Amino acid sequence: MKKVQALILFTVFTVVSPLWAKVNCECGSPESGITTYSVGDHQNCCTGTAAATGMFITYLPDEGNTWHVDTQTVISGTAAQNGCCPPG
Repeated sequence: MKKVQALILFTVFTVVSPLWAKVNCECGSPESGITTYSVGDHQNCCTGTAAATGMFITYLPDEGNTWHVDTQTVISGTAAQNGCCPPG
């Protein structure tokens, strides 16, 4: 069930969001988690209008220190943008 939910979330984020938003933005690292979101075409990641949704993805390393997705959480695009961009 978890794989189906992740597939649905991934599909919504990668297929539906690009219809409105054209620039993909991300911040973070595998150690702390990666936040992704989109803004409108030709917009800056920190000053553009964020799409309705974003994702926060956490990772865990395996025995060979290869990172694998642990969790994927849908968050608002504004929350993702605020998490990636310093206030100002």
